[in-house]
Amino acid sequence: MSIWGKAQSVIRPVYKVKEKGFVKSGVIFSVKNGLNKLCEKWIDQDEWASQGVLFLGETPLVQFDGSVSSTTSYLLAQGYGIENADCEELKAIDAAINSPYIDIEHSFEAVKPLLGLLEDGVYLLADAEITPTDGEGRFFWDADPDFRLYRCTAWDYYLGNVRECDIYGIESVDPIYLYPSQSAALFNKERADYYAGLFRTEKEPPRAIAYNFKSGMNVLLDGHHKAAAAAKLGIPLKCLIIIKGRNEWIHKDGMTKEKLRFTDDIYLPAEEVNESLKDIIRKQGKLWSDLPKISDYEDILYRKRQWEEEYLANADKYPDAEDHVLEKHFGIDRRYDEFADYLQANISDKNSLQRFFDEDKFCFRSKEKRRDAGVFAALCLMFRKAARSKDIRLRTSAMAAAALDSRYDVTCDALRYLMIFDSDKEVEELFIGILIDAEKYARYGEIAALFPFDCGDTEKEI
Repeated sequence: MSIWGKAQSVIRPVYKVKEKGFVKSGVIFSVKNGLNKLCEKWIDQDEWASQGVLFLGETPLVQFDGSVSSTTSYLLAQGYGIENADCEELKAIDAAINSPYIDIEHSFEAVKPLLGLLEDGVYLLADAEITPTDGEGRFFWDADPDFRLYRCTAWDYYLGNVRECDIYGIESVDPIYLYPSQSAALFNKERADYYAGLFRTEKEPPRAIAYNFKSGMNVLLDGHHKAAAAAKLGIPLKCLIIIKGRNEWIHKDGMTKEKLRFTDDIYLPAEEVNESLKDIIRKQGKLWSDLPKISDYEDILYRKRQWEEEYLANADKYPDAEDHVLEKHFGIDRRYDEFADYLQANISDKNSLQRFFDEDKFCFRSKEKRRDAGVFAALCLMFRKAARSKDIRLRTSAMAAAALDSRYDVTCDALRYLMIFDSDKEVEELFIGILIDAEKYARYGEIAALFPFDCGDTEKEI
């Protein structure tokens, strides 16, 4: 018997998953006799809208309100704080998950007490690198207690006319964003600094652990200070994510095939699901219930906190939800190094950059309907990704884009990227030229003024 007074959960590994996409490794597993204590409880408000709560035991962690349409994002609001759940299963795994990471098999065994709180179903425990942000360009723990829209919660992110690209298609959002379950009032700077030190020195530091809640959004169950440390350092957070499989149907060659999907790259085809797993899968998604009463907001323990700049400043080093899905749309998420190497080897000046636009070697135009916009949008994404990672390979391409100045958005992203070359005299001269040219200053002066000039040289030049 468990502490919840029910039959012991049966948790069995099904498949081991090798590195695929953002997942470094994983275990697909089944839960039978799950305790339904870490689960969503929701009702339909009407034909199209739904609301509900993610619970841990009797404690609401997150409230959600949105549409049943796959392309609509959810409103999320904070619950009562996981610290009030007094969860014995989380306490039981504390020592294991705060020890150095060994491998996914060890982690799977270590977190089994927590996995037993799930409802019956088939899940993926993924070791992944995610961002300590909310998908809207904000530090994840700087959350609003009231309802706020999070675009990454849409199961299918709709791309219409984006940055002058007529895309009109959908992309899925990888579960790489975070929502807190712990009150910010419990933040401890010394603990965050401790993990920051571990992250600097340990190759395989302890993992955080999260529950995939709505599409690209994960609710952090343990590891808020680890995530804060990652944000302070501007690095990805190493995290174990519990992802529930979703039934999907594929229509191809006149046939309809069913699969159990965890991510874009990880799924179980229906023919690989045995009868015992099918019985478990049939029970999934049957937690429709009356919505438990949520008290007025003054009773909620969450409060907005004035966060130190060191935790907020690096949020722009991670892609927001829109950049993430656009990178997937143009293949930059998987082929970034190939594109960057090509640009470094083949773009030397504005003329070669114009040829790159005209030739469209990587077929960016075919990704959308407007003739050239796809090439420009893809290059903007490359500059933004390179700026976040401080990749120097795009320097010449950015200088060429600034010289060509054929598209305002491309030039702006090129200049923002060039900010990483703060000791480069040629780059400095470029920004000085913008500041002393009235026409260029009107267009790009706000960006140029942010460059960290060497004051002595700048005064001399001007």
